Amino acid sequence: MKTAKRVNLLPVELLRRFEHRRQARRWIPIGAATVVLLGFGQFALDYRAGQAAAAHAELTVRTAQLLAVERQTQQLQQDAQRIRQTLQQRDALEQADVPLALLQIVASACKSRGGELRIDSYRMEESASAAAGVNRSTTPGKRIIVTGLANDALTVSRFVDALRASAALADVVLEASQAPDDQTATRTFHVRCDLAN
Repeated sequence: MKTAKRVNLLPVELLRRFEHRRQARRWIPIGAATVVLLGFGQFALDYRAGQAAAAHAELTVRTAQLLAVERQTQQLQQDAQRIRQTLQQRDALEQADVPLALLQIVASACKSRGGELRIDSYRMEESASAAAGVNRSTTPGKRIIVTGLANDALTVSRFVDALRASAALADVVLEASQAPDDQTATRTFHVRCDLAN
């Protein structure tokens, strides 16, 4: 017995549309699920990026605070070093050999002047400084006189500034600074330093 053959009489164009719809019904859910998964993935990435940015900002703030504390610590160390030097100078002046201690101060000032400088003479003498009061009586004190030669006026100025930075000296006066001749920048100098009481 022969079986009947099925003949599809639908147009080819309509068959293609049906096939397209069938394929679309299969792939649209897959595509939608993929889009949703990609969206969740992007959201997770953005969330983690936001967390990383917040952590970076917090670390930046903490780093800035640590740097500020470090700068303050360095400044305090420098201040402590200056205080130690001042106390050492005062302790040296309180010792019996005061001229040697003052000579050390002058030598330190020579090292910090930056240019060429030569000390030609150094002497200590008694001075009388006016004390505050009705009769303006005088009290004896110590004074050192330093003369020398420097390669320029800036070196002399730095030398005087270094002497003034010493707490052991109450008053530092540059009494004379002049060039030996007009052809050179070399300066002679005469500095008076009164000791602190």
